[in-house]
Amino acid sequence: MSYAAKGEHKEALKYFEQSERLDPMNGLNKYQKANSLIKFGLIRISIDQFIPKEAAIYILMGRILKKLNKIQEAQNCFNMAMSLDMKDQAKIKGLMESLSNPNSEFNDDFDL
Repeated sequence: MSYAAKGEHKEALKYFEQSERLDPMNGLNKYQKANSLIKFGLIRISIDQFIPKEAAIYILMGRILKKLNKIQEAQNCFNMAMSLDMKDQAKIKGLMESLSNPNSEFNDDFDL
């Protein structure tokens, strides 16, 4: 039986941290760690376990939100992508510009 299943969340968190160092993309570990964090009342930190930290994901989310006409939310995603990846600044700036300029070369019509 695991520490978390026994309600020993402090001890469980030690092992979730260790597991995260070995495999940072392990979704099950993130899920279990988030549950233990909730038990300590650390809800905001728990939510952070699931927030992507890759520019490409924020770019895709921004494009989807733009397609759904959620312009401010798309802008927020593009801003986050910009802060995570300085290499693709021109592309991200173009996508930001496309939010207010329908004739932008960065307007993409992909199906959802």
